[in-house]
Amino acid sequence: MCIKPAEFYLLDQEVLCFYDIMIRGRQRQEIVIGYRTANAECAIINPPQKSEPRKWAIDDVFVVISSGE
Repeated sequence: MCIKPAEFYLLDQEVLCFYDIMIRGRQRQEIVIGYRTANAECAIINPPQKSEPRKWAIDDVFVVISSGE
């Protein structure tokens, strides 16, 4: 398990739902299980509203299960 920068999955201020991020992670052979926004202290694992679109910032990070770096 590791933390990956948002720039691996999206463009700054791109509007996507968490399911879209999960699909992009899958294309990288990764499993995205959560995120932490740039202004938050704690990560959200298995977010409840995965289909709700939101604007992501390039400073956000994602919690990922990955076999590589």
